[in-house]
Amino acid sequence: MGYTALVVITLPVVLLALRLAIGSQRSEEMKPPTNLEITAAAEDKEYQLYSAALRRMVTALKNPDSFVLVNALKVKDGNLCITYRGTNSFNAIVTEAAVIGKDMAVRTDAKSWKKRCAGKSGERYTHIGYNL
Repeated sequence: MGYTALVVITLPVVLLALRLAIGSQRSEEMKPPTNLEITAAAEDKEYQLYSAALRRMVTALKNPDSFVLVNALKVKDGNLCITYRGTNSFNAIVTEAAVIGKDMAVRTDAKSWKKRCAGKSGERYTHIGYNL
């Protein structure tokens, strides 16, 4: 009986600790931009060009209303690497990737992603999704 009581008491404590640890990681990854970040970015010409290219990409989707920006990263060579969710023709939710190049062309093929984005680091640019 002593062992059963120990499991009953410690299991919820362990689960709570795991939930808190996972929750803190998510909040650090996906924290929304500050108003200052959005205002400063909106005044930047390069930001405006990237934003226009992203809007073109979203309107070209089969279901533009389903677009959710997951991540955007501006890598050092000037490409904007985007990961997003949306629905396909069968209404299944899919995660896709796209690259907006320095020339503002939108590329959605895997070869472009591997060449321009895979394994690269850069500046977090997720706030671009707030102006769509």
